Amino acid sequence: MQSMLDGLLDTHAHFDAVDDPDAAMRGVAEAGGRAVWVCTEPEQHEHFRARAQPAVVTVAPGFHPQAVRAGDAEGPRLALLLSQIAGTKTPWIGEIGLDGQPQFADAWTAQVAVLDAVLEAVAASPRRRAVTLHARRASTAVLDALERHPAVLHRHAPVMHWFSGTDAELERATALGCWFSVNPRMVASGKRRATVRRMPRDRVLLETDAPFGGAAFAGLADVVIALSGWWGISRAETREQILRNQTAAVGELPLRA
Repeated sequence: MQSMLDGLLDTHAHFDAVDDPDAAMRGVAEAGGRAVWVCTEPEQHEHFRARAQPAVVTVAPGFHPQAVRAGDAEGPRLALLLSQIAGTKTPWIGEIGLDGQPQFADAWTAQVAVLDAVLEAVAASPRRRAVTLHARRASTAVLDALERHPAVLHRHAPVMHWFSGTDAELERATALGCWFSVNPRMVASGKRRATVRRMPRDRVLLETDAPFGGAAFAGLADVVIALSGWWGISRAETREQILRNQTAAVGELPLRA
């Protein structure tokens, strides 16, 4: 199993939410992998960076749409996030995006404004960045936001995290040049499995969304096995394809920023 996972990147993990973050990060290292620890609030960034195992995990500054409140579009939390994006060398940004569930409707305008501000900051970045995007019940709105910032599409790597949109939205995201991060629960679920099978193989990345995606880093082997069967190639060839995708998205594996 280690050889199957060697060199692979978990593009989206919440180590702060697992029972034993240090053990989870050790599991990544023991498998020969790397991981991106996404922030859900700007205030977390420095704390996570201090705790991350630097040879294994990079910390991405972010602001989860479910954490956005009315008024954040012009408040100190967004200003802090933008300063982190400008000041860090990490190629990863996120978790950001939009959430269209009814319980977050009061902050929708602020969500959109925060996303636009982050995409504008990414567009201005002199180095290539990957942006891991939450789009629950909001795939069309997130794609609209990306189209408002064409430099993000042309020079950077928007990654649709746990994509759950329609077939038409998948086609649109693919045409725009988006990437798609796939976790173990997505390949285990009938509806999500059908969506994953339609994703272009040269745009697929891996994620655990730990602990929410169904497994620790070792569980990514299940994703590789599933993709291998659907793509009709060996597991080794599948791993090589994902490695090529990682490099195409953001270059070499992330180091501590």
